[in-house]
Formats: sequence, structure tokens, C-alpha cells
Amino acid sequence: MTKLRIYVDLAASGDAMELLRAGTAGHQLLFAHAPGGSVLAQAEKDPQLAAADIAFGQPNPEAVSEAGALQWLHVSTSSITRYDTPVFRACAAQRRLLVTNSAHVYNDACAVHLLSFMLAQARKLPLSLRTRPPLGGPVWNGIRSASGLLRGETLLILGYGAIARRLTELLRPFDLKVTAFRRTKVSWWLLPRN
Repeated sequence: MTKLRIYVDLAASGDAMELLRAGTAGHQLLFAHAPGGSVLAQAEKDPQLAAADIAFGQPNPEAVSEAGALQWLHVSTSSITRYDTPVFRACAAQRRLLVTNSAHVYNDACAVHLLSFMLAQARKLPLSLRTRPPLGGPVWNGIRSASGLLRGETLLILGYGAIARRLTELLRPFDLKVTAFRRTKVSWWLLPRN
């Protein structure tokens, strides 16, 4: 078995890190000096990435582009926004760098979360909780009459990926009209591998 060098740019619990260590036994883990804490935080360039065969987490896109030995980048979130630039795409395609994400890990949880927000908005729950109107009063009656059902509504989804696909499955019983948009052309490295 070839011993792989796996760069880990991930802030995770001790239990998650133990699972990672157990699952990669026999390979060398290179831990980021300052692991990325969020998809929104820009990771620092880490010289260890240059020696890695695989990167896992949210490493700095410029450092990924410069890491000549890197064969596979697995982004630890559903979003790949920081890597979804023309420059990074061109570099990944030219180097045949495999880029994957964790969308399928999050699709159920995120879709249920989105559905709960949609239902809460339709039923005016945020307003009800904020105002706590007395039962039968004018404010209560106004909230009640403004509350709706999702049935027959139209939903527009921009970015029809794994989470949106799961959301549309959950919404089937509500009989919504769903219009979804995604790229007309998706590069090979963004598609899930089955």
C-alpha cells in the first residue's frame, strides 16, 4: 500500500479527529498550523500543503493551486464557493485535480432546516413568538389570517445541488410549483462520483 500524505485543514471535535486518525491509519496526516474554522474564514497558506497528496478541509485556494503533488481536494462542507473561480477551475482542470465536497453529508440536515424555516414563515411563527399576542385579540387574529400553507405556492431555487434536491423531495406532499436553476454546464470535477 502506498503511504499517502493527507493534509487536514479542519477544526473538529476530538472524537471526529480520532475517527479520522483511525480511518487513515497507515498514512501520514499533516495537520494545518491554523485550521480553518469556517467556510467563511480565509485559511492561511500552509507550507505543509505543498507535500500533500490529498487535502481535506478548507485549505487556501491559492496554496492548493501551488501544491504540485496534490491529487485530490475534499472540501469538508457542502459549499465550494471559495474554489469556484475561473482561475481555480482552470488550474484544477489543467492538473486533473479531483475536487469533491461533503454535500451529501449535509443534504438531509440542511434540507430539513430549510423546510422548517419555510413552514415557520408560512405560519408566521417568528411574528407570533416575537409579539405573543393574546388568544382571540386583533393582533392574534391578524397573524392567524395572514398565516398560509405552502400548498400551491411557488418556490424558486437558485443552485440546485444535493441539498436542494433533498428539499424538493421533502416538499412533494405540499404540492408546490418548484422552479430550480443550476449551471447549464458543470465541470467534471464538480460532479459527484458514484
